[in-house]
Amino acid sequence: MEIGLCLSFCNKRWKNPQALADFVDSLGIRLVQFSWDLVNPWWEEEIRDELAKEYAKAFRHRQIEITVSFSGMAAYAYSSLLSGDERVRKMGMNYLKRAVDMTAAMGIPALGTPTGCMESLEGTQEIRCEFPNAGRGKVMQRLADELIFLSRYASEKGLKQLYLEPTPVQTEIPCTALEAKTLMERLSGKTQIPVGLVLDWGHVLCPSLNGEPADMNYWLSVCKGYVGACHIQQCDGKMDRHWGFVHQGIVTPEMIRSVLENPDAPGIIHYLEYCPAFETPGDEVINVIRDSVKYLQSI
Repeated sequence: MEIGLCLSFCNKRWKNPQALADFVDSLGIRLVQFSWDLVNPWWEEEIRDELAKEYAKAFRHRQIEITVSFSGMAAYAYSSLLSGDERVRKMGMNYLKRAVDMTAAMGIPALGTPTGCMESLEGTQEIRCEFPNAGRGKVMQRLADELIFLSRYASEKGLKQLYLEPTPVQTEIPCTALEAKTLMERLSGKTQIPVGLVLDWGHVLCPSLNGEPADMNYWLSVCKGYVGACHIQQCDGKMDRHWGFVHQGIVTPEMIRSVLENPDAPGIIHYLEYCPAFETPGDEVINVIRDSVKYLQSI
């Protein structure tokens, strides 16, 4: 099992690139996902890129590869590509373009994000069928057009891949395995660089919105060929908890092994994505990450 680390745990904690890289290095982790919580794409470009490059330099100095820059906690909904308001979608696209610029400045080859959310329940109904209804289908097609444009911009800046993260939220697209597959098929062959999926264990194991199995192997089978990585953490199958593996939950070693043996997903990297409460003491966060990495390495 190849394990990476999503830097989602850094929010409101680590702001020193060298110290953060040293900590990750001490875990024996060689692959990380950078988080926009550390450097905000909205910041003044010159200062933003200077700060971002300091993180890139610190990690590369320790032979740790930053495989993708990801939206993180603070920026979770900022993409706004599903908004019904054209002005909001425009600002959301501008935000993602700035994130592409920052990612390129850091020399990171890929960018990942959820797609935002709709402001109301309009266009969110009838997602139980394989093909979305007229309202939701219209939003999905508009999203596909936005992603085709973003892929062109990202390609011009030197990026090689875009990733989308499905969520278990009815006002977001995609929120089911079949919807994720449908969106990927609409984008296939139309984007300048590939667009893939990052599947999150906590999202997949939440109660289904359309009667699908809440099962990672099911998602990997339906979305075969489109999954580039997974976020892994402990959860209870009720809400998207993002617990560490010191917490009791439903993600068992047997469940993880079954996914690792899945022929539809050979060699997928699993990034530990632990998102502690802001009030959690720093020492506790460090211990949870250390113990969770050891737990995953033992499987």
